[in-house]
Parts: sequence; structure tokens; C-alpha cells
Amino acid sequence: MGVENMKTTITIEGIDDKTSQAGKKYWSVHTDQGTMTVFENNIITDLRERLEKGQFCVVEMIENEKGFKNIRKIYADNADDNEVKNIKTERVADNKFVDARKAKDTSIYTSYVKDLVVAGKAVNEAIDLIKRAKEAFE
Repeated sequence: MGVENMKTTITIEGIDDKTSQAGKKYWSVHTDQGTMTVFENNIITDLRERLEKGQFCVVEMIENEKGFKNIRKIYADNADDNEVKNIKTERVADNKFVDARKAKDTSIYTSYVKDLVVAGKAVNEAIDLIKRAKEAFE
């Protein structure tokens, strides 16, 4: 499935304060589309206001491979409820998370090749080994 950014309309049913094992504060947002997490103060402030007013809201959320949903952005601040209800779920084209993940993976693979070269392998042989290992796990 992979990581997907989606723009969708949600109804907020409740918000719980949470703390990660590392001690970082985040929020669990209960919606008509299931539970989603929020890690940013400005987003949770806006969501709490919309919860109090009983408003729909359009959000950009990201869903990872494990099915966890994270609200990343809120849209249509001045839209009335009828306008917001008519917005359909759509994939968001700009996916910075995926781009960052690819850049990190490239850095990791480069490091693996370097380690193999230091261990005495030829550069092309090291690259081929890393490519085959990567393909084996996909």
C-alpha cells in the first residue's frame, strides 16, 4: 500500500490528549473515519474549535503502511458546512514525506556500499549486492 496523503472531509467526535513513550505530547482525534493522530499544536487548536461548534472540516491526512492516520493540515477555514460536505476524498499530489523517505533510503544505501568497499569489495560489486538485497525485501 505505501504511504498516502489524502484530502478528506471529517466530522470530529472527540479529542484525547496523549503522551508518547518518549514523553512527546500528541492528540488522538476520534472522527467519523476512525481515529487519527495530531502532533502539531496549531492543528489541534483549530480542531478543538471545530469540535465545539460541531463543524465538518477538510483535512490532509497521511496514512502509513500500518494503517495509522495522521492529520497534517486543515483546509477550508471559511467554508460553510454545505461547501465542506461536498468535497470528496482525493489523493494529495505533493507528498513531502515520501520524498524525504526516499532521500533517507538513498543515504542509507550509499552508506552500505561504502561499508562494502571498505571491506574490500569493488564499487560496482557492492552496488549490485545492495540492489539485489533491496529487491529481495520489497
